[in-house]
Amino acid sequence: AVSVAFKCRQWNIGAEGQLYMGALGGTLVGISMLGAVPGLAIFAVIVLSFIFGSLFALVPAVLKIKFGVNEVISTVLLNFVAFLFIAFLLHGPIKAPGFNPYSPEIFDESQMPVIFPGTRLHAGIIIAALATAGVYYLWKTKIGFEIRSVGANIKASRYAGMNITKSVLVTLAISGGLAGLAGGLLVSGVQHLLI
Repeated sequence: AVSVAFKCRQWNIGAEGQLYMGALGGTLVGISMLGAVPGLAIFAVIVLSFIFGSLFALVPAVLKIKFGVNEVISTVLLNFVAFLFIAFLLHGPIKAPGFNPYSPEIFDESQMPVIFPGTRLHAGIIIAALATAGVYYLWKTKIGFEIRSVGANIKASRYAGMNITKSVLVTLAISGGLAGLAGGLLVSGVQHLLI
């Protein structure tokens, strides 16, 4: 996730907060009625965790574009916002019964299938490989070329007519989405609840 942002010279230090938000998105699917629908549940966990991470990463992107706020500072500080928001939810609205601040366990249909029984290796490894291939393919596209160009030389990219704003937004959205996806896979494949 962070390496995608680095290609555009954006410093996404907030990947941990985006991971937590993606984990929240995956958990919300997993504990809802949608999380009990076979086949659709895992797909919804993947998509919503990517979206939650993406949207959380767009906050520093918009702050940078509109107000010139340094993304290093805003992404680092937003980590604490994510941590405290998750803590609030786990001590209140989505807390499972009992003493510990955990969410309820997600439905079995929302859990990643284990590849090798007796291990923790789950189908998330396949999704990670597909995400890696997707990022590799991204660099072969027009928007990928623009992202790399903006990262290499922003002045030359602007002179060539490239949309710098779009490159920054797309870069941080993809970066945050991948971090969020990692969070969703942790909930769906390893923990089966939000901790």
